[in-house]
Amino acid sequence: NTDPVTEGNSLVDLFHQDSSSRRKSMDSRHRTIFKNSQLHELEKAFKTSHYPDTHARQELSTRISLPEDRIQ
Repeated sequence: NTDPVTEGNSLVDLFHQDSSSRRKSMDSRHRTIFKNSQLHELEKAFKTSHYPDTHARQELSTRISLPEDRIQ
């Protein structure tokens, strides 16, 4: 039976390792910045349907020049 503290890994070290790995994954996420015109069209579409079907997402994507996976 090994004790993490005696093995050179204190709980503080383990916490910092975990939080630094979380930070790396958060840093790699790309945040979409919408143009005002895109935002306006997205809000209009949301008023019509909170959950647009595939066809509606494709059409909106083409119309506002935004990748379909950004329209959810």
